[in-house]
Amino acid sequence: MDKLLPHPLIKRVVVLMLENRGFDHLMGWLYSLQDNPNIITRQGDGRPFIGLSTVPDLDALKNPSPVGDPLPIRKGARSPKTPSYNTGESFAHIMNQMWGVALNDAVWKDREQRERLIDQISHQGQLAPPMNGYVLDYNQDVYHHVGVRLGERELGEVLDTYTPEQLPVISGLARYYAVSDEWFCSVPSQTNTNRAFSMSGTSRGMVNNSFYDPPTWNPGVKIFSKLSPGEISNADALPITTRSLFEVLEQNNCTWKVYWQDTWPPRDVSLGMEWQYTRTMFPFLADSQFDPNFEEFDASNPQNGFFAAARAGQLPAVSWIEPKWGGGQQWNTVFRAVGNDYHPVSDTTTGEDFVMNVYNALAANEAFANTLLVITFDENGGTYDHVVPPLAAPSGNDACPLPQPKIPRGDMDAETRTQYGFGFGQFGVRVPTLLISPRVPQGTIFRSTTDTPYDHTSLIATILKLAGIDETKWQMGDRVANAPTFENVANQDPPRVIPEPTAALTIGPRPVTESVKYNMDYLLEYKGDLWYDKPGSRFLGPSSGLSKSGHYYPTMVDERLAIPFRFVPLGGGDAVSPIFNMSLLGIKTTEQAIIGLRYFTVSSLLSSVFYGRSIDGPEAQWQVRILSSRDRREEVRLGEDIYILSQLGPNIVQSASRRTRPDPLQRLVPLPGDPGEPTYVTTRAAEWGVWRIRPIG
Repeated sequence: MDKLLPHPLIKRVVVLMLENRGFDHLMGWLYSLQDNPNIITRQGDGRPFIGLSTVPDLDALKNPSPVGDPLPIRKGARSPKTPSYNTGESFAHIMNQMWGVALNDAVWKDREQRERLIDQISHQGQLAPPMNGYVLDYNQDVYHHVGVRLGERELGEVLDTYTPEQLPVISGLARYYAVSDEWFCSVPSQTNTNRAFSMSGTSRGMVNNSFYDPPTWNPGVKIFSKLSPGEISNADALPITTRSLFEVLEQNNCTWKVYWQDTWPPRDVSLGMEWQYTRTMFPFLADSQFDPNFEEFDASNPQNGFFAAARAGQLPAVSWIEPKWGGGQQWNTVFRAVGNDYHPVSDTTTGEDFVMNVYNALAANEAFANTLLVITFDENGGTYDHVVPPLAAPSGNDACPLPQPKIPRGDMDAETRTQYGFGFGQFGVRVPTLLISPRVPQGTIFRSTTDTPYDHTSLIATILKLAGIDETKWQMGDRVANAPTFENVANQDPPRVIPEPTAALTIGPRPVTESVKYNMDYLLEYKGDLWYDKPGSRFLGPSSGLSKSGHYYPTMVDERLAIPFRFVPLGGGDAVSPIFNMSLLGIKTTEQAIIGLRYFTVSSLLSSVFYGRSIDGPEAQWQVRILSSRDRREEVRLGEDIYILSQLGPNIVQSASRRTRPDPLQRLVPLPGDPGEPTYVTTRAAEWGVWRIRPIG
């Protein structure tokens, strides 16, 4: 591409905005007090890493519960899909979570009542929101949307927080490059208002999704009502006068492109329409002249769209990546979209894989030395963070310019001309934001060097500054004009030499033991969930014997009954060579009693794994992954934590079966038997399913 950024060090910026994860929820344990990160911050700020690991008294963060004693913050999410019910993400829910109350939503949606309630709480000694209403709101939200009353165990899930080894890609990148521990979403609410701020510095008075519901939305798409009660689109078409980052770039001859994966709102089958999210939000960009600036790509195909352009070094000056949208009200339902955006309720490993592929594509080209990848999240989406969001400056462009009848959902306060009368004087909850580039020093934490903290408008201000566009030409409101920028973090010259970029995808120490090799005998020990239930050790054992269905099934047994297994290469052969992380392979029993049936095999029709005759098809092919690493150069070692993924893709039968849901990452796990002891093995999505490979004897 011609016309890249004129900045001497950064020629390209790539922005990937993911979905709905709070900072503590995702990265609260990234650094400890014993670590010594490089902290870029304002003068006089001597604070260490601002996370759960540096909170002096975690008990003080307990959340009141409607079913018993206050619930604690838990280190370690109980599954990759935590939380398994979608958390409340709209304005009223975020206010509940911040202020620690479980009142009717309407209280927060009325300006006078809201101000009166906050004043009342403040006069009781609470000068800032206590950030302890996550459990109360989770209880209220799940019952409202799903009709389920959660018990103490399920309610506590909203306070589960991931450890770095549970999310090795995003945690590894954060430690290898830079992360901000003081970056707030722009509005204490949900997706569209925060994404609007990230692209235009205002949401024109919108607080909740569908305030500017697209007028051509067809409510006949009934299946969508299962995901979004009320048959609203959860999309917004802002007034055409709303100025966006892309418009400013276009007017100043700076190349840009939006790479997208999913239509939103979903495809309107009855009208044959497709909706692109950003072009729906900014009608000015819907003009055909901008068709070349929007490119759809398939995240499962590394040879197309964004990936191909990144590997070839042909990205424009500014690339904006939209993830594949996912989520739903609860995990165990067919009305759940499987995305790669980290949105609850999803398997976070799917998002991890997408981020890994984006990073690998960028790092594969020499242009990476002058590229800055920014990864952030639109909002916390109801997931946990303990830091009080500070006050914010309005944009000066926040009033809705349309008369009330033209806004389908209404809710506009007549005096402020904003939804619910919100003045946009409050940042939203803290979210993770990463800066990734050879220009960024390793192990960096970055904070604003001014009294104004980072929020999503810093994306706009930094990009326009890197583009060398005079501030008089921005014309995007006060929030953008006054936003702190972060180009100072990516100023290492010459750039760091990163000979093996995939080293950034490993977190934490690994055991110094022998490598695991093909065609050697090992015991397979199941450790399950290392952080929550800790079920104890079970081993793969002998087959069950021929069943009525005509199959032999491997069983789970005590160590004394365990039998050896081998990993075999898919290409065949007897060579003894090391197994590398993320290798595809077969699993072969050494049991002599079942002649000809040797290989672990899965089926879309059966609940259990059984023995098959070959490894020629995907039903008998597996991938071994080191729990804390996605570096393909790493050799799998004895005694370290791994999980084993089936390569059999999900299908329509699987989506209705008890074995699995239509998720691409199916882990090898025990199948609970009667009376609850794991007897056989199966594959399921979104369980940790940790195994250890043990030597014989």
